[in-house]
Amino acid sequence: MQELTDPGLAERLVSAVATLLRTEHDSRITLVRVPGWFAVPLSGGTHLSTDDQARIVVACASQPDTRLWALSIHDRHRAPMSVQAEIPDLLEFNRELSFLDYVLLATDNDSSSPRWMLACFTDDYLIALGPADSVQHLAGHTITDAFIAFREYASDAAWRPEVRANFEAVARALLRYNDTAPGTTISVPDDTSA
Repeated sequence: MQELTDPGLAERLVSAVATLLRTEHDSRITLVRVPGWFAVPLSGGTHLSTDDQARIVVACASQPDTRLWALSIHDRHRAPMSVQAEIPDLLEFNRELSFLDYVLLATDNDSSSPRWMLACFTDDYLIALGPADSVQHLAGHTITDAFIAFREYASDAAWRPEVRANFEAVARALLRYNDTAPGTTISVPDDTSA
């Protein structure tokens, strides 16, 4: 993993993330619906699992000219990091950044076009965004099965009731994201009732 020193490229990457995800004043984020993109919630502790890391490698390998970047969700001024789509770099990302509300942004080789994004949160979940095939690579499931797996994770009696409610609100918001028109913004977690 290496800190990006090109300020122009750094600004393009920060702007690319801002077209997909915006932070709000509280712990919410806003997702911007992109044509042809989907979002799924994934179970996750404060770190990526070894399975998550392996799926990231597969997702990047499916488009060989993919570049991977780590960016802070809440601090636009923190320099993006270049991450190799290999287990050693993903382990370093996991150890140093994944628990700090970061995204992994996959772009084309010249970094002009986002391919997919994996958002890591301190609240024990991840969000995969991108075209269906990329999201399914990252989830290790179909989109429908990813929601089912997340709801099973979220319903574990070991979670406090407010945590389970938060997970349900995240899933509800992402279902709305998938069913809304391009350009629409969706707050995550969704604070509306089911």
